[in-house]
Amino acid sequence: MPNHRLVSKEAEPWSGPWLVYDGDCPLCTMVAQKIEIEKSTGRLTLLNAREAVNHPILVEIKRRQLDLDQGIVFIYNNVFYHGHDAMKIITRLGNRDRLINWLFAQIFRSHFGTIVIYAFFRFLRNALLFMRGKAQIQNLKP
Repeated sequence: MPNHRLVSKEAEPWSGPWLVYDGDCPLCTMVAQKIEIEKSTGRLTLLNAREAVNHPILVEIKRRQLDLDQGIVFIYNNVFYHGHDAMKIITRLGNRDRLINWLFAQIFRSHFGTIVIYAFFRFLRNALLFMRGKAQIQNLKP
């Protein structure tokens, strides 16, 4: 069983690792739910950016000008990782006993591979949102 929890709109202040993702993207949702980090890292909390728009973490993401349409955000030890940097740290902290975590670790092992594969994932996200008639998150709009 994955070591993470989902967060409602009325979530508590963050402590431990957080993953902020696009809940309207089926690829993003599947990846978020399948990722498992090492238990020593703490319990991963998933935050759907579409459902928790006023959450303090989303306010901070906007303040830091991290565009959720350009990538996920992973927060670990109060450091905000965005896009391909988020996937790289997630794969480093991943539980290698699970096939999907091992696969991501192989894919995101090199810096160049991380940039290329993450750009492809972002393209897939945008295509899936378009096919489903869903808008971008646009979290940086005033």
